Amino acid sequence: METDGVTSCPRCSAPLIIEKDAPQKRICAEIDAEGVETPYIEGSARPPAIIGPYIIEEPIGTGDKGVIYRARDSRSGKSVAIKAIPLRAISRNMRFKESRQSAGKSLQNLDNPSIAGFLGSGEIGDLYYAAREMIAGENLRDRIRSAGRMPPADAATTIADIARALAAAHEKDIIHGGIKPENVFICADGKTVVTDFGFNRFLNADPSGAFPVGSPCFLSPEQLSGKEPDERSDIYSLGALFYFLLTGYPPFTGRTAEEIAAKHADNPAPSLARRAPDVPEAAAQIIRRCMAKNPLQRYQNCNELLKDIISVSPLSTPRRKRGGLTMFMLYLAVISGVTIIIGSLWLALRGDPAGKKGPFAVSGSARSLPDGLERKGNSLIRASDGAEMVHIPAGSFIMGDETGYDDARPRREVHLREYYIDRTEVTNSQYLLFLGATGRPAPAAMSDEKLNQPNQPVVGVTWHDAAAYCEWAVAVLPTEAQWERAAAGDESLPYPWGKEWNPDLCNWSGRIAESRLPLVVGSFQKGASPCGALDMCGNVAEWCRDWYAPKFYAIGPASNPAGPSQGRFKVVRGGHWKSGPVELKTTFRDSLSPDCSNHWTGFRCAIPDVPDSYYPVQAGADTY
Repeated sequence: METDGVTSCPRCSAPLIIEKDAPQKRICAEIDAEGVETPYIEGSARPPAIIGPYIIEEPIGTGDKGVIYRARDSRSGKSVAIKAIPLRAISRNMRFKESRQSAGKSLQNLDNPSIAGFLGSGEIGDLYYAAREMIAGENLRDRIRSAGRMPPADAATTIADIARALAAAHEKDIIHGGIKPENVFICADGKTVVTDFGFNRFLNADPSGAFPVGSPCFLSPEQLSGKEPDERSDIYSLGALFYFLLTGYPPFTGRTAEEIAAKHADNPAPSLARRAPDVPEAAAQIIRRCMAKNPLQRYQNCNELLKDIISVSPLSTPRRKRGGLTMFMLYLAVISGVTIIIGSLWLALRGDPAGKKGPFAVSGSARSLPDGLERKGNSLIRASDGAEMVHIPAGSFIMGDETGYDDARPRREVHLREYYIDRTEVTNSQYLLFLGATGRPAPAAMSDEKLNQPNQPVVGVTWHDAAAYCEWAVAVLPTEAQWERAAAGDESLPYPWGKEWNPDLCNWSGRIAESRLPLVVGSFQKGASPCGALDMCGNVAEWCRDWYAPKFYAIGPASNPAGPSQGRFKVVRGGHWKSGPVELKTTFRDSLSPDCSNHWTGFRCAIPDVPDSYYPVQAGADTY
């Protein structure tokens, strides 16, 4: 595509690639009530096709004098985030160029699971760029926009996680210099990850520069006056972020950066009582000390801050106890039980139909079934919860994806024993039967009317919850290989329904305008997999039995693989209602801590069990 080159906004210096013969575009930043430097974009802008080794895919954000792009590393195929800034927006003095290069090398040596990996930086044409790993999660700005504000205990936990990441960086003399909601992500497994470490500091290294880079709503007074930041500057920003999480608002706002800077310099930390009267005074004291105008009056390092957060944890009133069935849940359980009884009587009276068979022939039909299972044509019915299980005969298929992410390689042939897998994800009504029979605590999601409808898939369950349900139902969680064959069939289809993506055949992020929730199971009959399983991609992601190991495909057995013997994360497959097409492929692998629960992960059951033929790997080497 032909362009006239790079131009930028005269106010915020955000880079634009202008197409020839296209109307002029402009970007000018203003600060809204949330403290966001929101660019006004008129017309359309196109990013450069290639920046260094990275192939640009789409812009995903703006800020700090630049534009952030989603890109793909041409060497590894991984998604990365690129921040691109016009060189004229930062110092071209050789001394500061060397400072940026030195800072970049330090950042590459900063290895911490709570810090996004810095992949490198450089210059191309009139652009300076910095690359970091892409984080699959929700930044704190989006979290607060959707939730309003965080419960005090959750906010304290998040701030503690960030403080630990900052402490690790400070030990290596790396100052973040730009802590703000957009730079902190909460991943699906609950892990907190901080991005853009050190970036603002070396962009602000030129004393002749204009207003400091970064959101003025979260910068310290010394940074806003042009002074060099230190670890206490990060602590000030962390206090401002704590206030934001607890109230949903930044501590100081204004229409211009200069107006906000003046408030940071002159006004004391605002009271929490006006916007969050339920927050304990201990939290307010921590924020006041973090946001002291004089750095000597703040916490002098993050470890001091952590001691105070831990000593007063939890910073909240007691949460509603999980467990105990509400009257609404009991009502659902009764309705579900009646439905299953009626269904069982109908099956008994109707007998075994000789109608249309599924795509797999019934094998082993003469064998006796385990207790609690009843045959229905080519399927089985579980007496415990009335679930229908579809049959998959013994056989081989090709597992993995050479064109996908590294953890799905190498593509290999895998042989599996005969097994059955649930046609749909386990529903709320089925899970209530399990709760009533075992007394296990109910997931918090079952108190949410948007998530607890009888035929919606159950969510908010940990891996341990899912495994316990399967044991009660005389079943097991499917292995990763069993799940993929059920989704892809013997032809190893990239999507359950075929070789091409079809946005009308599953519940995915593109249907957000229609529904931002899990839908009733089986809502997409035309999206069935070859074996007849429904919702194998989209709706909710699904726990698998295996521990996750990124290199397992290269070293695991070819017959009935069941993952490594130990690990930190469990495999999750299938994507969910917030996923895009790439994450909805039958080969896409994801993972979560087995203790994690969220609103987009559920499960389905399988039988029979796979023998304990684990392939031994060392914990810490290939398990995560």
